Amino acid sequence: MVLFIILCVIIFCLLNICPCGSSRYEKWTRQGSERDDLFCDFEFCKTWSEQKKYPVSECCVCLTKASWELSENANEIGYLEVEYLNREGELVIGETTGVNKEYLHLIHKQGFMKTLPNNLCEFPSIVKIDLTDNAITDLEGISCVLKLDTLIMRRNSIRYVKNTTFDGLSFLRILDLAENVIEKIEPFTFSKRELALLEIDLSHNVMRTVDVSNLAIEKPFCRIDASHNKINTIVNEGGLHMNESISYGEGGMVNLRNNTFSIFPDFTKLGVPDLTLLGKLMSFGFDFRGAKWNCNAEMVPFLQLAEDVIKNTWRDYFDVKCYLPERLRGESIPQMVNDKRLNEFTSELTGAEGCPNSCKCTYYPVSNVSTVKCASSLLHMPLEMPEKGVLDIDFSETKIKRVINASYIGRISRICLHHTGLDNIPLNFIYGINGNLLSLIDLSYTANLDRLSTSFKILDPCNVHFGKKTIFCNCNNRWIQEWIDSSSCKWNSSLTCRTSKGLVPLPILSAALGCEEENYLYKTLSVVFSIITLLLAMSLGTIYLYRYEIQIVLKQHKDPYKINLERYKYDVYISVNKESDQLHTWILKILLPDLRRSGYRVHCPTIHTLPGNFVDEEVIEKMDQSRNFLIFLSEEYLNDLDTSDSIEGIRNHLEWRHAWNSYRNSKERRLIIINYGQNRLCEIRRKNLKAFLRVGKVLDFANKKHSLMIDLIELLGPPLRQFKGLGAGKPKRNMVKKKANASKEETELKHINVIFLK
Repeated sequence: MVLFIILCVIIFCLLNICPCGSSRYEKWTRQGSERDDLFCDFEFCKTWSEQKKYPVSECCVCLTKASWELSENANEIGYLEVEYLNREGELVIGETTGVNKEYLHLIHKQGFMKTLPNNLCEFPSIVKIDLTDNAITDLEGISCVLKLDTLIMRRNSIRYVKNTTFDGLSFLRILDLAENVIEKIEPFTFSKRELALLEIDLSHNVMRTVDVSNLAIEKPFCRIDASHNKINTIVNEGGLHMNESISYGEGGMVNLRNNTFSIFPDFTKLGVPDLTLLGKLMSFGFDFRGAKWNCNAEMVPFLQLAEDVIKNTWRDYFDVKCYLPERLRGESIPQMVNDKRLNEFTSELTGAEGCPNSCKCTYYPVSNVSTVKCASSLLHMPLEMPEKGVLDIDFSETKIKRVINASYIGRISRICLHHTGLDNIPLNFIYGINGNLLSLIDLSYTANLDRLSTSFKILDPCNVHFGKKTIFCNCNNRWIQEWIDSSSCKWNSSLTCRTSKGLVPLPILSAALGCEEENYLYKTLSVVFSIITLLLAMSLGTIYLYRYEIQIVLKQHKDPYKINLERYKYDVYISVNKESDQLHTWILKILLPDLRRSGYRVHCPTIHTLPGNFVDEEVIEKMDQSRNFLIFLSEEYLNDLDTSDSIEGIRNHLEWRHAWNSYRNSKERRLIIINYGQNRLCEIRRKNLKAFLRVGKVLDFANKKHSLMIDLIELLGPPLRQFKGLGAGKPKRNMVKKKANASKEETELKHINVIFLK
């Protein structure tokens, strides 16, 4: 039993404790890595964590060791020997101290190697390569050493690093490329998913830019050292877009000391979707010491968030200072953030940014204000101003005599015009001002400005400063005092009126000139009366314009059972132009038989009157004897004037006039229109006929539902003979409808003929 316990303890030590048997180092697994041969001094890191208030994992990332580094058995490590093939620096390697070693090292310093060994891929178990002080120009072929943990290539001649160079090297932990002549490293060289780099040294090279994808690594890392280069900007050539659900770097440090930065990075262009997430996304810090920072407005968007993220981005022991402008040189940027001095970070605007000649323009990003101070030599008000933010303009002591309604007037928050030759303020200038934005318009000491227009009424008197001013006044200027009295602030100006009776203080203007009191009630009633009159005129005009439509919509038909039966001989009078042969044939063969079968008595002059016997009296007589009128709309009805020379045209015009007058003057009669010619509203000139189409009181001859006959019979109402046969009794209301429905199939078949005729 004791032996079993001892065996278990030994196995546990082998699995969880470093190979050297030291209790200080225990197995550690890095987040996102599949390596199982890394160890951490947890005893030390726990103490460090308690002191620094940082997670233990951040300590282990930097102090981790591989199992081969802790091995006490020298026989486990084999050292490879280098053999040069020629004077060009080509060589091969071979194992000399032992064979079949678990861990191989290739160490050859201060040689004249120009390329990696030709047979490097024959030794995939190499864990460390140190080729410091050689003349190697590239690293192509290194990716076949799959177990490589440490690669040291200091002081070689490498100029360019591709993003495929380290593909497949999932065990690579330490990379040292310092003191080469590297000009560029392609995007995503160090941040590929299979890589697990903890330390990267790129210091003392000649890079002018560095891609953000090689700094913002998803997995935890210890440090990336790019100090002592010529870097002046961080770029995003790879199009990195940071994932909001990932915390990049996990406590690492990016050393960018002693580079040539002057403008602070724009993190929104470096893949950060929202600056408020910067502290969450970038869990690593920057060391920017030695940079000559220009503390201008471009820094502010980042620094406004710095109170929350500065502990991650600039660690407490880094004192980052301003170099420009001169007034801020030596100021600690973190301290300025803590002291709420961000409004001191400004930018001087140039002519390309809208700053006028003879003016100095400064942008304050915190308050989003551009100040414009113009020299005394300025003669005219500029046409353009900076487009950034609202405007605080100082034209004081210039030679400006006129102000104009320029495009930027609506963005003015303050404008000083004191001590100028200004003699007039036009209406469009005042109306162009945004009253909600304006805080001050200073017109003091403008001796030539001696008249005020009523346009000032739209401004808040609290925002207008006149100083001590004398203006011309009469009784029409009493509004000025009323305007001043309407303010909620203490009036800080003094206006004196120059009148026909001499100088008069503005408050006593009315009394001094004997001005009559204005009758506000009379003015109010006049305005109300004018509005009512205008509305009434508009209403009457609308009623007259649509008088026919109103008559049609409001027309109420009499109860069909109260109709004077003795007055009418026919149920319906049909008006149709005989010149339309197809329509006339349809009426003769289909419409008339259907109506007669339904009990209607019909008169159609083109059928029941002999040719050539047309007279006005006969048309009028037959129409007077008819209760309803059925009009087939054709071209003869389109014109507004009776210009037709044909007998048919004259008769149609007569029929329409008499049908309309009878329909309008009698509640018993109905006027039914069938649009045979498919005429559009714009083609009709008769206003009363057009009204029927506008309100939809027209039957469509080409009815897609094939319900023309049913709709027509419903509009005609019961035939007269039903009332005469029943005397005073009322017929059943659904008699006609039943009869119409009974022949529905027959009607639909006839409508097929209608469509064919059309």
